[in-house]
Amino acid sequence: MVVGNKSEILGDVGARMRTRRLGLNLSQADAAARSGVSVGTLKSFEAGHGISLWGFISLCRVYGHDQWIYELEPETVDDYAARIRPMKVRIRATKRKGTGHV
Repeated sequence: MVVGNKSEILGDVGARMRTRRLGLNLSQADAAARSGVSVGTLKSFEAGHGISLWGFISLCRVYGHDQWIYELEPETVDDYAARIRPMKVRIRATKRKGTGHV
C-alpha cells in the first residue's frame, strides 16, 4: 500500500529508482540514453519530482521492472462490446415509387 502525500511518494519512488539504477551500474547519462528521457528529467525524477507516465514506463523497462506492464492486458473486443450499451438500430422509411419531387 502506498502511504503519504504526493511529494513523499514521488520522493520515495525517485529514491528507489535511483537505487535500482545504481544497482545496475548505470550512470544517469546511460539510463537516460537507453530510456529516451533527458538527463535533466531523470535527475529531477530521482530528486522526487514528477515524470511523465511514458518516461516512467521507459525507465522501468530499462531497469527490468516492466513485467507489470505486460500484466495489464488490453480489453478484448468482446469484453468491450459486452460493457457498452447496445446501439439503437436506425429504421428508415422506404422510398415510395412515384412520389419524387418536382
